[in-house]
Amino acid sequence: PENRLFSLAIYWNIINLYYPFKDYADVNWNQVLDIYIPIIMQCESELEFHMAMLELASTTNDGHSRIESSEISDYWGYFNIPIHVEFFREGLYISDLQINSPETSNLRIGDQLVTINNISFDSFVAKNLKYVSGPDHDAKMRNLAQRFLYRRTADPVSILVQRNQTKITNTVTPIHDSDYSSEFFSYSQKHKAFTVFDDSIAYLDLSEINPSELGDYYSKFEKLPAIIIDLRKYPSDILDSLANYFFDRNRQISEWWSPDLSHPGEFRLGDVSTIGRDNSVYYQGTIGLLVNHGTFSMGEFTAMAMQSLPNTITIGQETSGTDGDVSKFRLPGRIRATFTCLKILYPNGDNPYRDGLKIDCKFDPKPELLKTESDPELSFAIDVLKNQWR
Repeated sequence: PENRLFSLAIYWNIINLYYPFKDYADVNWNQVLDIYIPIIMQCESELEFHMAMLELASTTNDGHSRIESSEISDYWGYFNIPIHVEFFREGLYISDLQINSPETSNLRIGDQLVTINNISFDSFVAKNLKYVSGPDHDAKMRNLAQRFLYRRTADPVSILVQRNQTKITNTVTPIHDSDYSSEFFSYSQKHKAFTVFDDSIAYLDLSEINPSELGDYYSKFEKLPAIIIDLRKYPSDILDSLANYFFDRNRQISEWWSPDLSHPGEFRLGDVSTIGRDNSVYYQGTIGLLVNHGTFSMGEFTAMAMQSLPNTITIGQETSGTDGDVSKFRLPGRIRATFTCLKILYPNGDNPYRDGLKIDCKFDPKPELLKTESDPELSFAIDVLKNQWR
């Protein structure tokens, strides 16, 4: 019990002194110890203790917040049902399927997921919402949607879906994390790192491109009137290379506020973040930044930098609201923890934390679009850019 209280005290102090957004937490941080000391003292097992710490971390509403341990991994499980799901206000819907799998052949993209082994998503949420971190309720629901697919064993599961007015049951065998790959899914087959639509709109997926490759792609899109830069998945460390081909001069892209280690609990403005150089050869067409809730951390920072350009239009859905650097530390009890330690603001002082980045053209997601279009967000972005010169 002493080590457990020590862990609680360490975690409370680190968040209290070095987390720049503790005022956004679900609870008054000054009251946390009064609330959680009795909870921690009553834990009868290591699992209960670790889950109590996970519950505490979720109250920070920090997208970078993690509490990890072997006990927590055992709780969620190491096996994953080979489908992808997307959370809508109307429920959970299948957004992707394993390629050429006879076990998922009866399922369709756009099916509503009703139950897994007779457990509904609502029941799963009621039990587990308190354990999931995220900047807002919808972000937590999206994170839980993926957790809903995790299993503790490889035993086949019964999936009930609804397609139109028909309910269909399918049996699927979960796959161990070590054998799980995004290449199993149709999404990875639909998207190339670079392509051109209608001979006029280039497309770059920054999660699939190395910085050294950008010059070769630039020669293919430099004369085109528009380009879509896809930041919906985590990008490579490509921002400096982007500046070489898209920035006309040095531009301020953000403000950084970091912990003042000489005055714990205070934050100081660091160097103003700028990027780019005087450049006579750069892309001058319209840049469409494609973003959504998968635009996370470095993805948001990269998008924020590109938003400093006057020829940029940001298209898509609300981003994750987790721009900023992440710090890691360990706690007694074999617990690993992370949190956001830097506050990154727009150059004018606007704060994207929790609310996400500024969006010029918002995409309204609807479950029915999953059935009719392979990538409705991308189709929307293409239409937006076409309308720019109509």
